[in-house]
Amino acid sequence: LAHDEMFMLNLLDNLPHLQLSDDHMKTILWVIRECGILNVPSLSALWKLQACLTKTTAMETHHHTSSLGNHFYMNHPLDLLALPGQPHTCQSTIEIIETQIRAACTGVQDAVDAIQMKTSVKDMITQFWLGKVITKACELQVIHLSNLDTRDERLNDHKVKGAERESIKDGINKQIQGNLFILAKLFTHR
Repeated sequence: LAHDEMFMLNLLDNLPHLQLSDDHMKTILWVIRECGILNVPSLSALWKLQACLTKTTAMETHHHTSSLGNHFYMNHPLDLLALPGQPHTCQSTIEIIETQIRAACTGVQDAVDAIQMKTSVKDMITQFWLGKVITKACELQVIHLSNLDTRDERLNDHKVKGAERESIKDGINKQIQGNLFILAKLFTHR
């Protein structure tokens, strides 16, 4: 089954990357059905939905004729690019950057990336320091949690196991994160 799905995705990826025609859409719907998705709408149902959405949204589609004489409707490219969201306020941007710094203090790049992707806030100066904070967090975690010679002495006690051990590790991680957050804020605030 996984090989079939990979074949289907490869097929879709190799379709011409142009305006989608009816044939393209039929192929995409066929692939979706072949991958086992239930209740896939028909092409005519999609066009009806598009007509309904066109009436209920402020965007208008415009008739175009290609150099080959094909007729199609599309949104004006400037309308597509100029779909503003709610602009971030100065305060909300600062809060988002602080959230990114807190995530960086965990030593996990994916956590920072997820916040940046979700919020669309990626300050270049902060970005530089986030990389430094992530690296430092990982180094401190190795020193205080993993390295047998330097880790917290409580972790060397073989009697400490299970929930108690995890509680100690969580406490150490929180202390590392708190200390790094204070330092990172000093460097990232201009």
